[in-house]
Amino acid sequence: MVAIFPGVQAIVLLRLQLASQATAHWRLANVLSVVNIRLTGAEFVPGCRVGAGLVMRHPQGIVVGHGAEIGDDCTILQHVTLGESYADGESGDHSYPTLGSRVVVGAGAVILGGIRVEDHAVVGANAVVTKDVSKGDVVVGVPARSRCENSR
Repeated sequence: MVAIFPGVQAIVLLRLQLASQATAHWRLANVLSVVNIRLTGAEFVPGCRVGAGLVMRHPQGIVVGHGAEIGDDCTILQHVTLGESYADGESGDHSYPTLGSRVVVGAGAVILGGIRVEDHAVVGANAVVTKDVSKGDVVVGVPARSRCENSR
């Protein structure tokens, strides 16, 4: 019997879900999303956009909202949330985060709202990102600050 690691299972189900979305088979995309949650603990809400080469070693607790965008060759660790944010519940102005290419998001990090994390950036474990992250920057803490700012 061949063991398939949860990260691989999550990626396969996600790719099937994204293919279903691309062909407007939304019911199938929803079913695959639920299957992914049940089998691996990773939730990719239909409508999210994910580039090639995503790595999830431990997908448990990963939540990606339907408007979130993930670039190519990103790594997301367990219990990461990429979700929506809006100022008041009535405005209808929902915004989601965007990750560039080759971004690493540490375990337990939270990125909510219209935050942009540029290419090659690193978000530390348990960081709460409240502002855009520059290309190649490393942010840590609550709220997340550049590693250079934290060394002062």
